[in-house]
Formats: sequence, structure tokens, C-alpha cells
Amino acid sequence: IKLLLGIVYFYAGLAKLNSDWLLNAMPLKIWLPAKFDTPFIGSFLGEEWVQFLFSWSGAIYDLSIPFLLLYKRTRPYAFVMVVIFHVLTRVLFPIGMFPYVMIVSALIFFDAKVHLKILRLLFKVFKINGARFNNQTVFNERSSFKLRLKHMV
Repeated sequence: IKLLLGIVYFYAGLAKLNSDWLLNAMPLKIWLPAKFDTPFIGSFLGEEWVQFLFSWSGAIYDLSIPFLLLYKRTRPYAFVMVVIFHVLTRVLFPIGMFPYVMIVSALIFFDAKVHLKILRLLFKVFKINGARFNNQTVFNERSSFKLRLKHMV
């Protein structure tokens, strides 16, 4: 799954390695000024230097993020970049669920311990009984049920 996610990002970066994207900042020169009403950054989106910054940083991001996510030392910083990139993408472009899917998918690069921490946090925030989802507890309950059944017969 990590490889597949890496391919998605890397291929997106390769697709941006062309003169329209890097030397002319197209199509961002067309798309970004239309978002002038975006809070905080809208007034900058009509600036040519911002359009080039977005073009180049988008290409560099897509080409490098799979490698940054693979390397344990850079992974937390890379994940922050993933969140910023995709939240910004969601704000600027109407591309549906894709940004959310990519943010959640990037968690696959983290160890299982991180996933458990996230689940515990979600259980706590949403007041969910985590014992229902604990495989060890379920296994022990089934085992004890089988033992009780065995002794009854």
C-alpha cells in the first residue's frame, strides 16, 4: 500500500515536470486569481510570484513526499506537509474527497503504535468504549465462553 501511495504522489510530480507547469505556472495562473476571496491568502493568489511558488512547490512536494514519508526521521514533518498541502488543495480546488483520503492514507507510513494512539484519542473524544474493538478482549471473552460451555456439558 505504501508503494501504491508513493506511485500516486510521484506520478503526479512527474506529470508536473513540463514547461507549462514550471515555466508558465499554468494552469495555476488561471485558477488561483479566481480564489481572491479565500480568507488570509486570497489577496496574494493574483500575484505571479505566488502562482510560480505554488507550481514549483507542488512539483517538488509530489516528487519528494513519498521518500520523506518512508524515512522515519522525516515522517512527522512530512505528514504535517501532507496535511497542509491537502487542506490547501481542498480550500482552493473543488476536488471532492481526494484531499481527505490522501491525508488519512498517509497514516499507513506510521507504525501500528501511532495508529493505536490515534484510535485511543478518537475513542476518548467521541466517548466510545474501546474494549469493544480490542481483539485481545474479544478473544478472551470467546475463550472463556467456550470453557464455560465445555464445563456445562
